[in-house]
Amino acid sequence: MDEIRTSCACGARLVEGAPWCHLCFAPVGSSVAASSAAGRFAPLGAAPQTGTTQPPPGSARTSRFQATDVTFGPVGRLVVTVLVLLPLAAFVAALLVAPAAGITGIVVWGGGIAPKALRDTWRRRPNVLR
Repeated sequence: MDEIRTSCACGARLVEGAPWCHLCFAPVGSSVAASSAAGRFAPLGAAPQTGTTQPPPGSARTSRFQATDVTFGPVGRLVVTVLVLLPLAAFVAALLVAPAAGITGIVVWGGGIAPKALRDTWRRRPNVLR
């Protein structure tokens, strides 16, 4: 059996040689990361820490036109919009050749897939991830 030690700031019992804490996911041996993670994650049944402040509700700024870590900027969003609407234009053109396929494509793509893709593309996202 491996030797168990406690060296994480969150108080978790760690196995010797563990590269990270299984409770707060902080790297073992990094006191800065462990102490910052300990403020966010507390062991089950632990008393809440005092002195940690949460930002007031509504203080996160959102934008559709600023690129973040997980979204495109305005150019990327316009490119995605064009790429999502191209198949819809192809289905409209297919109405002349094969009306059944064109109508099916318009209903499926234009009624289900494109609206969801465009909604997710243009959704307001926080400028900074926490």
